[in-house]
Amino acid sequence: MESLEQPMAGTPERVFMRHNAIFWSASLFVSFLNYLYYPLLGRLLDPVSFGETQTIISVFTQAGAFFQVLGLVSVGIITKYSDEKTRDKLTNEISRLALTLSLVFFALSIIFSPLLKHFFHFGSIGPFILLGISLLINVPLAFANAYLQGNKRFKALSTVNILAAISKLVLSVALVLAGLKTMGAIGGLISAQVVGLIYSLRLGKGLRHFVAAHLHLRKLQVSLLRPELPYALMVLATSLTTNLLLSFDILVVKHYFSPAQAGLYTGISIISNIIFYITGPFAAVMIPSIKPSQTAAGNYRTLRRSMTITAGVGGAVLMVFLIAPHLVVLLLLGHKYALYAS
Repeated sequence: MESLEQPMAGTPERVFMRHNAIFWSASLFVSFLNYLYYPLLGRLLDPVSFGETQTIISVFTQAGAFFQVLGLVSVGIITKYSDEKTRDKLTNEISRLALTLSLVFFALSIIFSPLLKHFFHFGSIGPFILLGISLLINVPLAFANAYLQGNKRFKALSTVNILAAISKLVLSVALVLAGLKTMGAIGGLISAQVVGLIYSLRLGKGLRHFVAAHLHLRKLQVSLLRPELPYALMVLATSLTTNLLLSFDILVVKHYFSPAQAGLYTGISIISNIIFYITGPFAAVMIPSIKPSQTAAGNYRTLRRSMTITAGVGGAVLMVFLIAPHLVVLLLLGHKYALYAS
């Protein structure tokens, strides 16, 4: 059953600001839960296991850029086309393409897991197998969420994100306490993805629609997606650049430094990235608010409003980092990481 939301009343500017307020408030709570994951695991795991966990998350971030792009293209299609049949046809084709790519990534993660284990100084290949599984689950989750985002159902999308964040925190901590270390931390993330997927499908098109759209064999109709390729390539370039900024340093340090040093560095890197995650929801609200049917001036106004909000909130976080870096690290991760606060 689809849970419908009543459209918001008021001027476009007020609706836009309300969407920002709703989604940012919920996302701030999600960010709090997600970052609670790091202090807890930083204290429960030794630096070596903590470094392994973050390396897997970093590899996931790089590989997931392709699916993130296809999800954003799906949001653009939902916004662009008024005819539901056309929207469904195109978004289903994109998600089928993403699912095919995720199967390729899964196969590669199994084939190259021994090489990756050696390159990143891991204790076993298990975390890389879990990485492939996580990428498989991420595809339907990303597109189920894209449906909610594209239709501006930010309350529903926020509910899914909160539920997934709580599940990740509880399940990861439980599995780590059970003695599974890195495997437990990544296993908790996968379990949370499954919880988020089930709930997102329930709020959106539903499980029956998802199965009908994906679980039958036929040739991909890539030609249908040609008009969307220029936008997809632009978003891919932007996403890869952003993801490299967010996590490539962890991969480099994990290869060149000792496992213990890499684990300590990882903690600092994760804290510094708070500034990106706390401002990210503003872009998520902006994307479905930009429409070809609006005037260029109207779209630019939306862009300027989003940039102003982002600069204000991001600037406040930056000032805290600049004024009290040692205190921030001490509070979030503890004494063993505070040595690297500068």
